[in-house]
Amino acid sequence: MAENENTQVAVVETSEFPFLQVMHTNPDVDLVEVMQENLGDEDFTIFDLDRVVVPSGGATTWEVPGLSGVEETKTLRGIIVAVQKSRGYWKEELEGEGTPPDCSSNDGETGFGEPGGSCLTCPLNQFGSGKNGSKGCKEIKNVFLLTENSMLPVILQVPPTSLKALRKYSVQLTGADLRQLSGVVTEFTLQKTKSRSGFTHSAISLRMVADLTGEQKQSVKRFKEAIEHSLKKERPADAHGDEAPAGRYEDAPQFD
Repeated sequence: MAENENTQVAVVETSEFPFLQVMHTNPDVDLVEVMQENLGDEDFTIFDLDRVVVPSGGATTWEVPGLSGVEETKTLRGIIVAVQKSRGYWKEELEGEGTPPDCSSNDGETGFGEPGGSCLTCPLNQFGSGKNGSKGCKEIKNVFLLTENSMLPVILQVPPTSLKALRKYSVQLTGADLRQLSGVVTEFTLQKTKSRSGFTHSAISLRMVADLTGEQKQSVKRFKEAIEHSLKKERPADAHGDEAPAGRYEDAPQFD
């Protein structure tokens, strides 16, 4: 990495990220056209992307899927392209992953299923409606993360117990020369922690490790627009299936 003379923060080298390298050598490439040609008549959805989830039981190692299998790593680095709210509610106790929720939302505002309706006024969105004083309907955030190993982002699912850390990091970036999430390289690590109620879980820690140049930021902006153009907006209740993040919500208070 090079060094930013104004802020003394490292500047990412274009060669470190495949996407930035391709955009640097071929700046006129039409990302939307490439995605449409490769997928043909099929729509591109978030369920086509690999997912990275916070491990259970306080583990501190990430498991990142890829072409050669799952890679274990202590640190996960990438450029945050977008952040999406998501909610899920299951009436019955989960019995493993892949169980579709009874009600879900892809924007954190409107739920589809049972009970459905406004998430803001829903009784299941109140503390105490779930286990251990938590909310019955769990909120997560899907972080679209461009990593050093792929041209497409992975979806890093931030559970209720780490939402506060993500928000704090976002605010800190704003206070540091009005930096944007998509304008820096972020490093994610895991810390084993215990809530006041005695629940042991893994918490996400975030820190900025490098700035992007103006040219790199424009490339990421184009990529973000292409992703948003290609992602088909569909009702969550129709989309959830075996690849849905069911079973990954923690039975811990949303903030501790």
